[in-house]
Amino acid sequence: MDSKIPVIDGIGKLVITEKPKELPEREKWSKKIDFLLSVIGFAVDLGNVWRFPYICYKNGGGMYSASFILTLSAMMQALI
Repeated sequence: MDSKIPVIDGIGKLVITEKPKELPEREKWSKKIDFLLSVIGFAVDLGNVWRFPYICYKNGGGMYSASFILTLSAMMQALI
């Protein structure tokens, strides 16, 4: 098998280059839950976590907001 391949460069000129040796091995998630939590984190966004208690308090749900913050702090403590 030939070790050279034709490639078109940025200005449209045909150039013969060497084939890349091997691609480095890609990193992998250590656990499926790590991937799942990362995807959920991107979808939910931290701004919504802080905005939700404020909206509850503003609309008269102060007690629910307090319990939400207590639960959130307990979950953060478990992660740390």
